[in-house]
Amino acid sequence: MTPKLLPSLTALTLLATLAPAGAATATAQSDAPTTVSSIEIVKAYAYKDTRIQPGKTYAKVVFKTKGELPRRFDGMIRAGGALDDTGHSVSSIRGKHGKAAHCYAILAEIKDGKIAGLKGKSGKLGTRHTLVVTARGTDGDVTDSIGVTLRKQRAGDASGKPLGC
Repeated sequence: MTPKLLPSLTALTLLATLAPAGAATATAQSDAPTTVSSIEIVKAYAYKDTRIQPGKTYAKVVFKTKGELPRRFDGMIRAGGALDDTGHSVSSIRGKHGKAAHCYAILAEIKDGKIAGLKGKSGKLGTRHTLVVTARGTDGDVTDSIGVTLRKQRAGDASGKPLGC
């Protein structure tokens, strides 16, 4: 290599290693609020999902809130959901054409015909359950709840289509 080319290659290598780290930091930060004043669940439904993992059955609850749930500095949702007093992580559902629709989901395993957890309520079709969503509020935690009935999976359920997501 020529002496003139070596500094240019060194600069390009340094730039290539630092650029992705800066880009990842910029995309990880979220404009979503870190706390909310209240939560309002607008609609929700629950269905049995057997397609996630062969041989296992899950109860998936999809719900829509009036406003956005709070997020951490890295974009993770700062809220939790509970189905019949058993806590679960909340995931977001991408809206139509990538637009935010405030749609979220929780997943609960069904073992031996009962929803896994301390109370172990029946996981049969047609059974009623209570969804409670809790998030970090400006003055402590805020919650809202709604009743859901477990039903068979229909087309569009996983994407939140029945809620307009």
